[in-house]
Amino acid sequence: MDNILQEHFQKILSKDTKGILSDFSENLVSIIHVDGTSKTMTYYPSVQLLQSIIKDITSGSLDEKNILVNRCTPDCGVLTLRSRSFAPFLSYTCIVKDGKISYFTLYVFSPKKKITPAAYSEMKKGRQVKHVFHKHFLAMFSMNADVITKDYRDDAVVITNMAKTVCSGKEEIHTFCSHLMKSSWKIMKKIKIHGFPMIKWNTKSIPDGIMLLVCEAKALGTVMTETYYVKDGKIQFESSICGGRMLKPIHQILK
Repeated sequence: MDNILQEHFQKILSKDTKGILSDFSENLVSIIHVDGTSKTMTYYPSVQLLQSIIKDITSGSLDEKNILVNRCTPDCGVLTLRSRSFAPFLSYTCIVKDGKISYFTLYVFSPKKKITPAAYSEMKKGRQVKHVFHKHFLAMFSMNADVITKDYRDDAVVITNMAKTVCSGKEEIHTFCSHLMKSSWKIMKKIKIHGFPMIKWNTKSIPDGIMLLVCEAKALGTVMTETYYVKDGKIQFESSICGGRMLKPIHQILK
């Protein structure tokens, strides 16, 4: 395999916790959400925690039904798993620079054991990525793919389990976004959203242009996590992974 992330994800699924070490940059930074809040970490605590979580989630049976998302390009990728013995939803997103994984975000929903990071580092907020995200968030209310896709670079990548494949480039992102926006009212009607269901959300960013967004809507039986990588004021990469009962009607309508 020439794709470092394909190899990296396969190591995780093969429970090779030592083999993953060579995949990371020494300057690795992660954003991890495991205890109701998001924390930033540098190389050693990031890798130690990831190794521990891999052992936990792969300690039981891990077949194809437990692999919810496994998609990547040479520069970014998402692996999303579930485990009855550990956590019903775990989403791991990686970004590669100079041949090494330089950033990752990790969201673990409702783990069955307490997860305590060995250490974490408080970093300054990523002002640019926060600004672009807020602009993008408001653009979504336009329900217009032309407006929404202005926030992406021409060579941007979106990985979402609401689409069948990776969206590579602004044209493919526009096609998916247009389909999603045209179907949004059908989706809301299908999942019977009434009023404003309680949604708990959390964001964490770093100056390098990385941000993790976590949304938990327990009334809808649904969670969502998004990772953004912003470069030169535009979205270079976005992952948007949905879990729970909301995903099935979305797939039915977007098919």
